[in-house]
Amino acid sequence: MAKRSLQASPEGIKQAKQAFKRKGWTQEYLAAEVGLESRQPIWKFFTGRPVDRHVFIEICFVLDLVPEDIAIPPDGDELSGEQKPAREIADLDELVKKVRSQHSEKIQHQCGTLQMLDISRPIELDDIYVDVNILEEITHQRWLDISELQAREFDKFGWSQDGGNHATYGYPVSCRPAIRLGGLQAVESHYHLIVLGKPGAGKTTFLQAIALQCDRGNFQSHCVPLFIRLKNFAEDAKDDSQVSLLRYLYQQLASCDISQEGVETLLEHGRILLLLDGLDEVPPDRIEEITKQLRQFAERYYKNYLTISCRPAAYQYRFTGFTEVEIADFTPEQIAAFVRKWFVSVARNSAEEGLALATEFMEQLKRPENRQIRELAGTPILLNLTCLVFQARANFPILRAKLYQQGLDILLVRWDETRGIKRNNLYHNLSLSHKLKLLSQLAAQTFERGEYFFDKRKLKQYIVAYLQTLPDIETTSEFFQRESEELLKSIERQHGLLVEQARDIYSFSHLTFQEYLTSRYLVYNCQQDTLDTLADRIKELRWREVFLLTSGMLANASDFLRLMRQKIKGIVAKDGELLSFLSWTDQKSKAISQEKCWVGTRSFLLTASLGLCRIKKPQKKSAITLASTLVRELNLDLDLQRIVNSQSDLDLEMARLMAQDLLVNWSREIENTIAIGGSQKQVLAVTLKQELEAIIERVFDPELERSLRLLYTQLPTSLTKKWWTTEGEVWTEQLRTIMTLQKTIAYDWKLSDRQQETLQQFYNANRLLASCLETAAGVTPSIRAELERTLLLP
Repeated sequence: MAKRSLQASPEGIKQAKQAFKRKGWTQEYLAAEVGLESRQPIWKFFTGRPVDRHVFIEICFVLDLVPEDIAIPPDGDELSGEQKPAREIADLDELVKKVRSQHSEKIQHQCGTLQMLDISRPIELDDIYVDVNILEEITHQRWLDISELQAREFDKFGWSQDGGNHATYGYPVSCRPAIRLGGLQAVESHYHLIVLGKPGAGKTTFLQAIALQCDRGNFQSHCVPLFIRLKNFAEDAKDDSQVSLLRYLYQQLASCDISQEGVETLLEHGRILLLLDGLDEVPPDRIEEITKQLRQFAERYYKNYLTISCRPAAYQYRFTGFTEVEIADFTPEQIAAFVRKWFVSVARNSAEEGLALATEFMEQLKRPENRQIRELAGTPILLNLTCLVFQARANFPILRAKLYQQGLDILLVRWDETRGIKRNNLYHNLSLSHKLKLLSQLAAQTFERGEYFFDKRKLKQYIVAYLQTLPDIETTSEFFQRESEELLKSIERQHGLLVEQARDIYSFSHLTFQEYLTSRYLVYNCQQDTLDTLADRIKELRWREVFLLTSGMLANASDFLRLMRQKIKGIVAKDGELLSFLSWTDQKSKAISQEKCWVGTRSFLLTASLGLCRIKKPQKKSAITLASTLVRELNLDLDLQRIVNSQSDLDLEMARLMAQDLLVNWSREIENTIAIGGSQKQVLAVTLKQELEAIIERVFDPELERSLRLLYTQLPTSLTKKWWTTEGEVWTEQLRTIMTLQKTIAYDWKLSDRQQETLQQFYNANRLLASCLETAAGVTPSIRAELERTLLLP
């Protein structure tokens, strides 16, 4: 006769408290979960006192614990039935050891390698796998509205300082919860787990990695790992009169010299780690039957670890007692780890060459101009694509449209095709081509309105508007309501291009795809008024990528580029003082440089002057750095460093500009830091002397050099507040006077804040035109030369 009460062992109490802590509950809450009116039995349970047998087992079940592992074994009894003698327990351990040994080869075959897109051979999982992070809060289950989502604008990669973050473009990059667990930690914490993840997020690879770790004895070594593709189970069991997951597991272990009763013995004692991959891949006509089997199996053999993977949009069949988690996007550290492995093992480079390529990849990925690629890199399947492209040329492509098209092709078609998955077409008249047209129209309409998140009701209205343009379909409101709902589910579930970011609030899975599809819509519906409307957006930074993609996708972008040039001239056309300023930069560049360097010199003079005007808002980047940006984008024949080091008229201009930068930036710097400790004051003084010395080295006029040397000697060894207050102002005024005595760019144009902003917009628009010239197709050499020659001219 089994005892009516049970009590936890010291080790069992420790395990129970850890499980209780992971849940984050109170004892009152746990009591309610177990169905108790008082928390007294809970207190007894955690203090090792006897508790009613039924209550003890219920507490263990709610905390995802095995009662046999927690309780003090009663003499001659068992927790549920007859207590097994020590000999029988030893026999069970021996059975597990035997099955693990004989099943190991199959686990290695199933899980030891993976097939990556566009890689001709299987890749060892250990050579590419990166530990994933798990989110315990499911994205689409959050109760947030659009304003709250919009407010969460931050760069998920922590690279916002580079100027290319989404916040700049008005797009909240990461609205995902910040709390993350390691993948193995999540499986260990929950006996029954649903792992959700968007297409290509790494769900299958994650389950394979768990199976391998268990097989090697590094994780749950007391269990036998079983990896089952649910698609295969559904297909293999199709002809069975009665579908049985138990019988299927027995078939998987048939080569291990174990009977069906032996398999049941392992299951009854919680010695199986069952990993079921791809619930979303089960054919629709089989899903109800397979789901029923999983429910019944989980309820009967609840002691075993059971993990099921599925796409979020396809998970509609709740399983009692299962915890739902979600695979997070890669962090910068995970991206870097994946990239290092990829360029060494997948690309078959030498270790030295592979690591060098990986380092260059990451450096380029951080650049502002690669924001869109950086965003895609958080998804493993798209990160593999970017690595493939980079491997071919050790650089990211200038023509990004082809890369984004490949990414869409992977999600829309190829990812399922490579695994032999045919999904149900919920709207039989909507071909892949129509889906692309729908997505393009949806992207263009929402991007035009600055909408990056849209509620379900509005999204369905967009879909209905598209369906109404199709011939030979019903026109009833009931039909459109039903079909828009089904089509939205289809796109979300099958392709993951639309993602539910909170309850009934959607967005495109990546802003990059929204921008690309917007450009695709503009190109495929290309008319003069369409391009004119786009050109009107030339001052808006968030449209920059759409301009670049459109110019690259047009068969002949000449008219569009000329239209851009016309709109750029309109930015400054009504301001006489700015027109004079720009004419001056043109005249100055012609006076001090050769014709092939005029554009680059204009860029240098304009950016430097713009920085000098902003004494109240000093620019931290030097004029040389800013000018080099445009020079690099245009691939202009202008070596600024050569000009700096040569004895030319521009040499003196550079020295004067550097002095002005010194005045603008150091005045503010000194004022902000003068009250700090003595040692830092001294460092400040030394650095200031070094910068002034660098200016003097670029001066070849003897009189000017003597004047600057005299100022140099007047600088103290430590910039005290007293010196700065009594002599600093006189010293800076002397420097200003020396540099403005010459006929130089130090001329004070006294531009207003509004004019400075307009000039900045003019410069940004010219940079955009320069970048579009690089990607544009069908432009004749003469038109290209004409547009390059007129850059930065009024």
